[in-house]
Amino acid sequence: MKFLMTPYGDPQMPSEDRFNRALSTCRVRIEMTFGVIKSRFNCLRGLRVKPERASQIITACVVLHNIATIRKERTPRAIGGR
Repeated sequence: MKFLMTPYGDPQMPSEDRFNRALSTCRVRIEMTFGVIKSRFNCLRGLRVKPERASQIITACVVLHNIATIRKERTPRAIGGR
């Protein structure tokens, strides 16, 4: 896929190594954010709907999450108490 950013398998240059580290850091932050959103909105756990509907539900939850963040609402604990 042309739009998918993947790490260098065997980085040969310092710039490739920096890219791999930056990509990893970004991925960790995104995964943590997914965990927070899933903790805040129980309906996202085990979501079983058509992809088009899932996209709408996830978008609504992210918008509400952003509003809660702006209002400095308490962030729920991540799933599993992490």
